[in-house]
Amino acid sequence: MSPKRTSYLRKRFCNTLIAAHVFILLSALCAYLLTSNIFGLLIVMISSYVAWFLGIDTKQSISDLKKEHQQVLESKKLIQHLADTDSLTGLANRSFAKSRFEAMQLELDPESEEIGLYFIDLDDFKSINDLFDHTVGDELLKIIATRLSRLVDNDGVVCRLGGDEFVLFVKANRPFDYDILAKEILLALSEPHAILGAQAEITASIGITVINDQVISFDNARKQADMAMYESKQSSRNNYCFYSENIHQDYMKSLNILNALKNALNNHVFDLHFQPKVNIKTHEVVGAEALLRWTRENPDNLTPGDFIPVIESTELIHDIGAWVVQQACIECAEWHKKGHKISVAVNVSALQLTRIGFYEIVINSLHTSGLDAKYLELELTEHSLIQENPMIKSQLKALKKLGIHLSIDDFGTGYSNMGYLTSMEVDTLKLDKCFITEIENSSDSFAIVTAINGMADVLGMNIVAEGVEKESEREVLEDIGCEIGQGYLWSKALSSTNFVDFVGRNVPVLDPA
Repeated sequence: MSPKRTSYLRKRFCNTLIAAHVFILLSALCAYLLTSNIFGLLIVMISSYVAWFLGIDTKQSISDLKKEHQQVLESKKLIQHLADTDSLTGLANRSFAKSRFEAMQLELDPESEEIGLYFIDLDDFKSINDLFDHTVGDELLKIIATRLSRLVDNDGVVCRLGGDEFVLFVKANRPFDYDILAKEILLALSEPHAILGAQAEITASIGITVINDQVISFDNARKQADMAMYESKQSSRNNYCFYSENIHQDYMKSLNILNALKNALNNHVFDLHFQPKVNIKTHEVVGAEALLRWTRENPDNLTPGDFIPVIESTELIHDIGAWVVQQACIECAEWHKKGHKISVAVNVSALQLTRIGFYEIVINSLHTSGLDAKYLELELTEHSLIQENPMIKSQLKALKKLGIHLSIDDFGTGYSNMGYLTSMEVDTLKLDKCFITEIENSSDSFAIVTAINGMADVLGMNIVAEGVEKESEREVLEDIGCEIGQGYLWSKALSSTNFVDFVGRNVPVLDPA
């Protein structure tokens, strides 16, 4: 009920009371003066009737006020509920979660109790929105919210921070197995979700921090769990990690590297270096692998081992990855103008392929550079290829139709699946360095390389041996029948200018026989 209506009822009630008192007083006075007169009796009767009527109106006014008071209480309750919950999922929002966390802390017995806080971030959730739309993404978030809520009792809290980030915390008696709850969360979220008639799977990365004091704030506890989540996402997705001081230090280091990478991208100070792929028998350069380098304006002298993992575990992979594809196409087109008709290979992560725009990035790079698609090779890991992600599959098939070559990096160390190799029309298998290093001394490595080379021949695929560093290794590979090698035996990764010089100096070595 509106404030105006409330004011009206209150005024009505007051006026009714005043009128009742006035009529009662007048009736009494008339009765006293005219007790012996019939007219006086009549006045008393009329006054009594008026008083009775006013009494009924007074009761109605009181009843209306009670109803309005109840409506006000319910309105306040609804307003408070809306202020405490996330409008999409109905879970607690950040503000309410903070107040509940603080209330838990006040009741906490540091000697025997603690609070376990889980920071949950969905893996590649943006691909769902890209592949379908935000409406589907919202429905998925509601399903996830329901599943998380089932994992806690009335004392636990599940909160949606925003986007695809959730926080869950519980108060527990020591000892408590936080690993079990983490595994339950991962299992609940990884169960297939029905979306538009299809079964979609989504995983999550979780960071956990355990609080046993009343000092740390909710925001700081959340940040600790966030750091642990970042570590989990960086190492392997669909996993969890506990916060520690070492993780804090690593997180701050990664954060500093990430900020430096953003500046480097904006200032255009990245470079591509190229490691030659060489015909093992003739030593002729047949291609190159493009490798990201940061040689300019790198004050901390960060190496690829420092910054590549940070790039691959953050959204920055999309912007930097797009630049690498575009620049590699430009460089390769320049080689062709100089008479060197060789191909260039670019490493691509599964995260890049989950973005719907990756296909357009490749198309635009080929169009801008003028490079023929058959000279561009995309190197993926086996894990990228076997993922049950429709976006990855559809983009790879579309890229294959353009004439682009597909290569599987570090083959033999992951989840080899012959079915995917043939269905996705893979062109090249790159043997991991670990097999080449042991090929002279390990019968197992020799047998693996021989078997993979034979299989590739049958399937019409090429083989590239990575990490060749010794002439004796090259000779064994030649005897096996492996045609292409890559490694320090021929050259490290070279700047664009030095690579062109290397190719220019390189001439086929004729067989003495």
